[in-house]
Amino acid sequence: MDHITTHLDLLLSDLLTRKNLEENLSMIIRSLEPEIEFQSLGIFLRTKTGGNFRFKIGRNLSHNFDKNILFHPHDPLIQDLDKLKPLSVKEKQKYKFEHEFQHLLIFPLYNNRELLGFFFMDKSQADFSDQEFQIIHIHSSIISLIISLHEQRMSIEQYHLLDDLTGFLNHRAFLERGENLLSQMRRYKRQLTMCVLKIDNYENLLRTVGKENCDDLIRKMAEVLKQGLRDSDLLGVLYRDAVGILLPEIDAHTALIPILRLDGSLRQLPLLENNHLGWGLAEINRQITHIDELVSLAMDAAFESTRKLEDNIIIRGS
Repeated sequence: MDHITTHLDLLLSDLLTRKNLEENLSMIIRSLEPEIEFQSLGIFLRTKTGGNFRFKIGRNLSHNFDKNILFHPHDPLIQDLDKLKPLSVKEKQKYKFEHEFQHLLIFPLYNNRELLGFFFMDKSQADFSDQEFQIIHIHSSIISLIISLHEQRMSIEQYHLLDDLTGFLNHRAFLERGENLLSQMRRYKRQLTMCVLKIDNYENLLRTVGKENCDDLIRKMAEVLKQGLRDSDLLGVLYRDAVGILLPEIDAHTALIPILRLDGSLRQLPLLENNHLGWGLAEINRQITHIDELVSLAMDAAFESTRKLEDNIIIRGS
């Protein structure tokens, strides 16, 4: 018992010095390997979208298994794990991962009664002892804590990246993500269009209808934009009266199609009936090396377009 206590103390001390999830999970597995004789093991984590469970890390499993196996929320295994109790399986074929086994243990990974994933370990020709069960159970609890801390850290970091009112990226985060996207599009010689939407005379609108009504308008505009754009499009707040939209894989003239549709929807909002919206579009070319250059082109075009009553969409640099 003293050996296990010392072993766990060293493991926890090491885990507290690292932030990377994959590194921490690898460390926990390495901690288990000399303590437990097993055939294979694996950790599955819930995906951010869809709520499915995908393989994250393991031992003695094929590449084909790693890449192709996926569990859905309605699968019998996940339904059983939702009860948040460990599963000790000896019945042939009731649950199986890649290999035939004599004994299979599956531990739910959870926090606040929410299933985050699961951890399995099997033996081919023997049963796990009670002591082995306890050791694996303790490690699965540590894995649950590590995953929970990781999710909380990601939530905090994401919160600091987002604008409170719209849920879009803030100015700094938008430029950072945009710089990465620009680099990627240039590397693969793909199109990228920057669009800026500007509300004309926003300060006057603020004085006329008040901050509460303006905030409500911004929230409604944000919903229109979210619903009318692709998941791959990047949205960010540049200023309170200006929103940036990065549209990968399309040129500025093709981008006119969704922009015209969005413009029509936005003009249905009551407070925008008598307020002019301006759109500026700019696409990457050989002269554009950084995202702020593209933003500047689109911003200038958006500002100019607010001065024009008939044509409120201007394309630059095409």
